[in-house]
Amino acid sequence: RYSIRQALKNNLMVRTEKRLDFFWKLLNATAVRDEFKTHSKKHYEMILNSESVHQLTAYHGDIPVATAVFVVFGNTLTYLFAASDYDWHKLSAPYRLQLEALRLAEKLGCQYYDMFGIAPPLKSNGEEYQYDSGHHYAKITLFKVVFGGEIKSTSGTHDLILNKTRFYFYLLARALRR
Repeated sequence: RYSIRQALKNNLMVRTEKRLDFFWKLLNATAVRDEFKTHSKKHYEMILNSESVHQLTAYHGDIPVATAVFVVFGNTLTYLFAASDYDWHKLSAPYRLQLEALRLAEKLGCQYYDMFGIAPPLKSNGEEYQYDSGHHYAKITLFKVVFGGEIKSTSGTHDLILNKTRFYFYLLARALRR
């Protein structure tokens, strides 16, 4: 709540727009900072071209400082990915984007907002959500769990293999990148 209140005080303007250029630039900066690999630019371009996908971008003046991408399916708005410029981290723009995502979900008539993907839980005593701080989703998990909400475990995402040969090479390339 504190970070959302801070973000509201910082005069950030949030626009709903599909801007691959802003997303790609901020995503690469985030990937370097948080040490993860991205998909190709074409991958994100294809996602943003979908009618069910929405992108929110937070601006400080006319400078894009954070952006996030969401997809609507049925009665759920799902948070797919986001990126931000660390030079502007004191503005709390990612928190403002989450607030605007909730407003977008309401505007679209969604009943649920899915933050999609956190580190798996450790054995817990039922109190606070506990997870492995060394897990590769640890940073994003920390960001997501502070919003509260209900944590649900599902079967996850699955690949529909249409071409076994291409899928094999995809898995090989993915293993080599890691």
